[in-house]
Amino acid sequence: MCEGPQVGSSYLCLRIGPGHNDVVAVYTSLSQFNRKWQGAAIIEAVILIAVFVASVTGNIIVLRTSLRQKHNRSVTNYFVCSLMIVNLVYVVTAPFVASARLTSEWKLGHGFCSFLNYWLFVCATCMVWTLAFISIDRYLNISLGVSTLKRLRGWHIFLMCLSLWAISILGFLPIALYSAVLEVPYEDKLIKVCTLIWPEGDANGQSAIFHGAMILVNFVIPGAIISFCYIRIFMTFRKSRRAVESFNHQQGAKQARPKVSTQTRSLLKTLIGLVVAFIAFWSPIVIVLFLIEKDNQEKTYKLPSAALVWALIAAYSNGIANACLYGMTTRRNKTGGEETVAKATSRVDKAVDTQDTVVTATAPSDKEAELQGAVGAANGTAACTDSKE
Repeated sequence: MCEGPQVGSSYLCLRIGPGHNDVVAVYTSLSQFNRKWQGAAIIEAVILIAVFVASVTGNIIVLRTSLRQKHNRSVTNYFVCSLMIVNLVYVVTAPFVASARLTSEWKLGHGFCSFLNYWLFVCATCMVWTLAFISIDRYLNISLGVSTLKRLRGWHIFLMCLSLWAISILGFLPIALYSAVLEVPYEDKLIKVCTLIWPEGDANGQSAIFHGAMILVNFVIPGAIISFCYIRIFMTFRKSRRAVESFNHQQGAKQARPKVSTQTRSLLKTLIGLVVAFIAFWSPIVIVLFLIEKDNQEKTYKLPSAALVWALIAAYSNGIANACLYGMTTRRNKTGGEETVAKATSRVDKAVDTQDTVVTATAPSDKEAELQGAVGAANGTAACTDSKE
């Protein structure tokens, strides 16, 4: 049976045998036909390109700034650099998704169809688990007092990241093998769509196993790790603050209602932001994968492919959030980022006004860096390493 609200739009019927029931519904993934309003595809493409430009710009600035700080090498810094690289190689697929939305029919060939589906899963896995690695490193340093910088070297971090990439690349090979460009009848003609076709028409439940494993490994487990680590970090910070207040009280200090400092507010906002950002940017793709599987099992075929595209936009946007939360919240990276932007602006001004302009950025003093260390440590940045390690 091939009937449902989205059949002919986000699902197309494909005959796989001579029998009356040998017809399956194929989810068009990145393509969508017979849309009520064609302008929706243009809006999706524009937003995808905007997210692409913003993510590439932000991550390159943070990566460049981090690499230039040779005096500030730390475990977190290595992981942050790795995260920026993952963000970049992930978001480069956004323009191709935008192209598929505008053309509807897949025009990029069989090889790129397999690669695109495969690469999206590989990069998403590496990004999510790199976020988890950063949270574990911060938890060990702050809550347990274990200096990872003294136990790990740069090549250790390199091997960890390389192992993560290797596991992801090998683990998602079935996606590359089973992605295909199909010619499906549509309005008295054959059109090409890039989709995922499981062997034997998913008779053995491969789709349900895959989606279940994806949700568990790429969302539930890393999400639990990230939430646990940052909640424990905040509890450690709050416990230390209460200990200081108790000590002052025992020393005869005047008892007054403790005020929440700007530093505490900043720390709280950062920790909440890290957890909320992960849930907000990755839960849409999890929900969509669940609904796709639900559609296949119940044969209702009512989920539009636009839902998958908007979930991808949310995942792409995580790259922008990563650049802000993990790279631009400390004074050193912020100053380096401002310096990079200032230099770029200066070049533009020179070209327009033909005047010599020198833009400099003042680095923070050691005292300022120390004051920023406590907040920077909690959000997984390098400043913590300077103050604690």
